[in-house]
Amino acid sequence: MGKYICNTLILLSITIFVCCETKRNQYYNLGVELGNKGEFNEAIVNYNKAIEIDPKYFKAYYNRGTSYLVLADYDRAMFDFHKALELNEQCAECYLNLGTVFNRTKKYVESIAQYSKALELDPDLWIAYMNRGRSYYRLEQYDFAKSDYDKAIEINPENDKLKLWRNEIPSNY
Repeated sequence: MGKYICNTLILLSITIFVCCETKRNQYYNLGVELGNKGEFNEAIVNYNKAIEIDPKYFKAYYNRGTSYLVLADYDRAMFDFHKALELNEQCAECYLNLGTVFNRTKKYVESIAQYSKALELDPDLWIAYMNRGRSYYRLEQYDFAKSDYDKAIEINPENDKLKLWRNEIPSNY
């Protein structure tokens, strides 16, 4: 009888876990779908529900942060990217997006530091080179901007915006 009760409790625990995980994923997936449609406020509502079910769900924090970033709610975006990094310190995209928050708030030195961390984790993340180059450009550190644009073009030679920005750099650099 004791073994039966123990097995029943284990089965019940597994069922509850699977049910919660499924519900969490449903909210998360709906958030992604809404975000892809540009419905960021509605996406945030669903990411919130996924986080309520699983407060350690890294992807929900990351995507909610991205939604806040698009909506220019930089404080909330920053909070979520930091929380996502607590849960997954190897998230290059989190550092990339933190760099974007700093870039958009004209904190270029801080943005460069975040883009550099992203590149430590993913040296082929061309958009981090591009964005860091843009921050260097705004600080008039043209030699660093040129180097970053060149690296981004090397990784992604089809991007015309990179070539345009690269050509904005004064010719003596």
